[in-house]
Amino acid sequence: RSLTAVPLVAIGGVDRDRAAGAVMAGADGVAVVSAILAADDPQEAARGIRAAVDTALVRRREAG
Repeated sequence: RSLTAVPLVAIGGVDRDRAAGAVMAGADGVAVVSAILAADDPQEAARGIRAAVDTALVRRREAG
């Protein structure tokens, strides 16, 4: 992460748990398709992933 100022996006196999982990590892965002489209409730899946990313971003900033 220290090698570039370009935003990093995690792509591939991203679900709620992996989204948070990717952000904690340094990703600035995630690209998600399958986890949302395969969900029984895609809207709720998207909300859950967004919440996980937002929470991870806050935790990462706090860890500084």
